[in-house]
Amino acid sequence: MWVGAPSAALTQPFVIPLMSTHLLARSEVELAPAREVAAVFGMADASHGHTMQGALGPDVDPGSDDPGHALMPEGVVAGDDLVVAPSLSLFDAPAHRSLLRHWASFVGGGRIIVPESTIAGGLGGGGLDSVLGPPIEVETVAGRCWRAFRGVDWQAGGTPIDWWHARGGAVVEANARIKDSDLRRNRLDLAHPGIFLDAGDDAVRTATTSTANELGAAWGYHVWASLAKIAVLRWLLRDFEMGDSMDHVDLGPGPGLVGASLVLDPSIPIHRSTGLELRAIGPWSGCRLAGPAEESLRDRWRFRLGSASNWTSDESLGVFTAIGSLLYLPRSESESLLERVWDRLVPGGLLVIHENMKHPRFVADHKVMFDRVELDRLLGRFGSISHVSATACRRLRPDQVGDKTVFRVVRKRG
Repeated sequence: MWVGAPSAALTQPFVIPLMSTHLLARSEVELAPAREVAAVFGMADASHGHTMQGALGPDVDPGSDDPGHALMPEGVVAGDDLVVAPSLSLFDAPAHRSLLRHWASFVGGGRIIVPESTIAGGLGGGGLDSVLGPPIEVETVAGRCWRAFRGVDWQAGGTPIDWWHARGGAVVEANARIKDSDLRRNRLDLAHPGIFLDAGDDAVRTATTSTANELGAAWGYHVWASLAKIAVLRWLLRDFEMGDSMDHVDLGPGPGLVGASLVLDPSIPIHRSTGLELRAIGPWSGCRLAGPAEESLRDRWRFRLGSASNWTSDESLGVFTAIGSLLYLPRSESESLLERVWDRLVPGGLLVIHENMKHPRFVADHKVMFDRVELDRLLGRFGSISHVSATACRRLRPDQVGDKTVFRVVRKRG
């Protein structure tokens, strides 16, 4: 029997909150397989999709029909369910393990459903269990094994994904309101001492206002697309049995996530990484993302702003990488750059090039892309070319390459 008037809360009917199911995929068309998996696991109607090309930013409406972004899925709360589509292949590498924990931390009390990877070097069942604990359910859907886990608390893994987990949203907001003055040489040097080397006068220091969709596409590439490259590079450096304490130079690094990942990984013999970047906005974003970690990376993770056409160095070099960036240099300048790089490579050093092969589907860059014959001729001047898959940790025979996009590796003989 109540004494006095009951509180408003007690007079309201008790409502069990409705949990939602969210799908993570590389692109919108690839959400369908994840939706089928959600149905097999008895999940709620999976109407919330998040892709690597989705909208990302402070003005995104999580209730709209447009897909959100898989790196920072809006609207996911504790108790919800997440399904990771097969298109988001996870490697058994530190950054991918961190990304998996990042996703799982959104759904404490809920479930995260992940496919066992079938690629060489992928995160299989045992690897998934080591990250998320024992599965609560295992199902086979369309010939692939899927494992369900409870959401877990966030745990840092010593990778740039830690940076994204802590500051991704803040960096996106900063990107949306960046000004030209933020990219001036004196401002960068003051804010990030020791990170920026002497810059050329041709560095591009203009800022452009970006929409949520543009930011989503950019960060989807810089974070997600970089992770697969980092995983294969990590395997590649081990497979070629590199020496200790190597210097690394990366052409066109954007925010520098490849270099940072290699430097942070204690199993990789990269002591220092330098990014050659024309546009200041990429390194500025990388430094904002690194936050306090920048201090510990000082003198090991750095950028040289300006065109790579006039790059020179007195330092010996262990590894040079160009990942989707060599095509933007005029052909005569790319030849000259590679010759200077080759001169600085130590015996046993690696020249590592990853370029999408020329194809009509690449509309924007089609005119400047390499075809297989041209790229092989350019690199073959320095020695025999080894081929490594771009999507799995394995070498390829020449007859397996064709017009595929692969890593081309030339080793300098002693």
